[in-house]
Formats: sequence, C-alpha cells, structure tokens
Amino acid sequence: MYFFFLDASALAKRYSPELGSTLMDRLLDSVPQDRLYLFNVGIGEVQSLLVRKKNAGRLSAVDYAQALVEFGAEIISSRNLRKIVAGNAW
Repeated sequence: MYFFFLDASALAKRYSPELGSTLMDRLLDSVPQDRLYLFNVGIGEVQSLLVRKKNAGRLSAVDYAQALVEFGAEIISSRNLRKIVAGNAW
C-alpha cells in the first residue's frame, strides 16, 4: 500500500493547469484520501500560489474563484485527507 505526501506546489497544479496537472489529477482521482498527507501550512501555500498566478495574469478572476471553491471542497473540508500539523520537534 502506498501513501503520498502532497507538496503545495504540486497540489496547486490540480487547481491551475500547467505541466504536471494531468499527473496530479490522476493521483487525486485514483488514490483514496486517507492515503494522502499534507502539512496544514500547505493549505495556505496553495492559496498563495493561486493568488500569485491570478495577480500575474496566468489565472483569470473567474478561474481563481473556481479554483478556491474546488480546493476548499476537496482539500480544506476533507475529513479523510491527512493534514499534518507542522510544529517544532526540537
């Protein structure tokens, strides 16, 4: 059984088409969410990446709004995806 750690830059590809988006779509469509891990700070990082793409004109305002809705429904509100609290372990 495989488990996957989702990096914020890779996860953003799901919500803003670019090289690698097809692979992320395939992963997220085929792997059960309880086998996916994401640092909780990654949520903010994905949102920041989407804002930067919108501000740079690579993502329209409509596509940006849709991306936030989809990201919120699929990732932020998910009870099955494993969100890891990043903390100081020293």
